[in-house]
Amino acid sequence: MKHTLKLTAAVMIAACGLFGLPAQSSAIEIAESLIVDLDASTFNSGDLSWANAGSYDDFDAVNAPLRISIEGTPAVYLNGSQAFSGFNPAPEGIVGLDPTRTIEAWVFNPSIASEETVVSWGHRGGPAGTNMSFNYGNHGNYGAVGHWDAPDLGWINNDPDYTAGAPEANQWHLLTYTYDGEVTRVYADGELWNEEETLLLYGGLNTYDDTAIAIGSQWDSVDVLTGALKASMAYGRVRVHDGVLSDSQIAANYASEKDGFKSPLPPGPAVPQPIPTGPIHRYSFSNAAGDATDAVLVDSVGGEDGVVRGDGAIFDGSSLVLPGGTSDIAPYGDLPNGLISKLTDATIETWYTLDGAQNWGRVFDFGSTDVGGEGGELDEPGGGGEGLDYLQMSTSRGTDTTVARLEMRDEDPRGGGVTTVDVVGPGDAPSDLTHITVVYDSDGSPFTGGATLSVYQNGELIGSGDTQLELGNINDVNNWLGRSNWTADSNVQGSFDEFRIYDYALDKNQVLGNYEAGPDTVNIGGGGLRGDFNNDGILDAADIDALTGESASGANNLAYDLTGDSVVDGSDVAEWIKADDIKKSWIGDANLDGEFNTSDLVVLFSGGKYETGEAAVWSTGDFTGDGLFTTSDLVSALSDGGYEAGTRAAVAAVPEPASATLLLLGSLAMLRRRRK
Repeated sequence: MKHTLKLTAAVMIAACGLFGLPAQSSAIEIAESLIVDLDASTFNSGDLSWANAGSYDDFDAVNAPLRISIEGTPAVYLNGSQAFSGFNPAPEGIVGLDPTRTIEAWVFNPSIASEETVVSWGHRGGPAGTNMSFNYGNHGNYGAVGHWDAPDLGWINNDPDYTAGAPEANQWHLLTYTYDGEVTRVYADGELWNEEETLLLYGGLNTYDDTAIAIGSQWDSVDVLTGALKASMAYGRVRVHDGVLSDSQIAANYASEKDGFKSPLPPGPAVPQPIPTGPIHRYSFSNAAGDATDAVLVDSVGGEDGVVRGDGAIFDGSSLVLPGGTSDIAPYGDLPNGLISKLTDATIETWYTLDGAQNWGRVFDFGSTDVGGEGGELDEPGGGGEGLDYLQMSTSRGTDTTVARLEMRDEDPRGGGVTTVDVVGPGDAPSDLTHITVVYDSDGSPFTGGATLSVYQNGELIGSGDTQLELGNINDVNNWLGRSNWTADSNVQGSFDEFRIYDYALDKNQVLGNYEAGPDTVNIGGGGLRGDFNNDGILDAADIDALTGESASGANNLAYDLTGDSVVDGSDVAEWIKADDIKKSWIGDANLDGEFNTSDLVVLFSGGKYETGEAAVWSTGDFTGDGLFTTSDLVSALSDGGYEAGTRAAVAAVPEPASATLLLLGSLAMLRRRRK
């Protein structure tokens, strides 16, 4: 007989507070029994396994996952190449014909791809209904659940258009999956998001029973973890139940644990910014209209001219137009070797138009193949085999243009690994000019300090993941526009208007600035107003609200560093409002009319943010850049000496606080004492 010691809620909470663990206010609800019960607090970086308090195996670590902390909450972080795996096959209660089961996972996803695996068993490959993958992705068809084929499920709805979406990124969520033998349901933070009559519509499920349970990865077969679709996210807790939690039990578990999972303040929105320096390579395809066979692709900046290979491409006066087709005959753009392997950081940017779906069509693919000339190089259509090293951006996954793939691979020589970021694609051949920006940032990860790989579409971040791979290890001898280093993939059907390479990582503001500037303009800064973060020529609430939001986020985006100390904080907020060459006003001037007076207090308190804990910006009371409107903001404003003092320009020196100011400060001091 197994004896257990049951702690009272008070003792549990005290212990959690003492050791930095997320508190549970009461015992969690369990459906039949817990097969998996993982807690991040029991794993440390370097551990070979993650201890499971449930009835199933402990989980072996794959590629050294990390223990991190997010706002004081312990978390296990997987970077897109890491995972955990059990040893024995998943138990019979959750496999086979229409098994009942529940999966719960507290997860934090910095950036949501189309499909990222949270927990899985079974395996891919079909037939329909044989896989079990609970996902945190934004694809409308399989972003939430991968049962394989028709029984898949997205987070939003089951309409024919499969609306893309998922729970918000960069926040802790309790994600829950249930299957009761008939209906599949997915929940976020205790609330039902989507459901489907799986038995009625598709004849139910029959999950393969020959694979182990995996965390952060799916299975391609019994012993092979899928190379792609891995998690780039943090885990706080994971539970797999043998039965089905009810709606009320799911809500109760969320309510019981939510206070132990604190999310950071969300980053501020992107503000269009100029870039500090231009690209090192620029191809504008402005050749005269006509046949493009063997034509030179001029690099107007770096002198690294390329060439059009194959027959059938044309210039239309502003673009290179490729007809698409199989790689043995279809044309493509061939750029010189070594363009990215010499770089530590890089941004690859293009404006292109997709005119039709081709099998794994490429926007670009810089790398090598296993069949070719010296080092895997090819200089004509045909040849090739398997792509070995590459950095590539596809227009589709297969011929499905609702999904696109950014991938980096280092297998020349073998063993380097692969990083895959699947994102929402352009859809069914939109024939619209699309801006794609791929950024490799060698120290961009907020969790590991390592490299990140990100992709933006039309100025908006659509996917990102950590990577252990380095640009310097890519054997980039086939640097192609519109062609893949995998010979079975087809060449792209579309046109290129502009293609650029930078030797540094653009941030989100610079990417947005380039998108808004368009393909014909290199958006180099200079001549703008200091503090005009959206570059519209006006110093207004949009600028300082963006600044306070950035300060509160802790992202430390140096585009907002007005004081030059390499830190974005409250001192930059004060600089913006007080500096003679920016606003030349007072802390407290909420309406930005140049004075701090009672009209500002009316604006502040009518916003309803005071001491509520809700996120605030300058115009709603955050004068210190901490993201909140509290008494400290009022103290900061009143201490600046501008209350009812008129404009700063009319004051020769900062005045002593007037009697009204002293009275208000005294009242605030009394208020603060009462709150303690």
